[in-house]
Amino acid sequence: MRFRINKRRMLPHQVAFWELPNFVKLLVGGYGYGFGFGKTHIGALGSIYDSFVNAPAPHLYVSPSYKQVRKTVHWRV
Repeated sequence: MRFRINKRRMLPHQVAFWELPNFVKLLVGGYGYGFGFGKTHIGALGSIYDSFVNAPAPHLYVSPSYKQVRKTVHWRV
C-alpha cells in the first residue's frame, strides 16, 4: 500500500514544518496565530503518517474532546 501526503493542501508554514529534518519538531502559534493556524491539523496528519511508516508498532493520537477530533481528523468510510 502506498501512502502520500498532499502538500498542496497545506499552508506555507505547515509545509516548512513538515519538511524539517529534525527528529523533534515544534510548531508554536504566538499572538494572533492561535485558532485556525493549523497546529492541530498538521499534528494529526503527522501522527497518521508516523503510524503508517512505523507499522505494526502501536500508535495513539489523543484529542481533548470528541468535537475537536471531528474537526481535525478526517476519515472516509
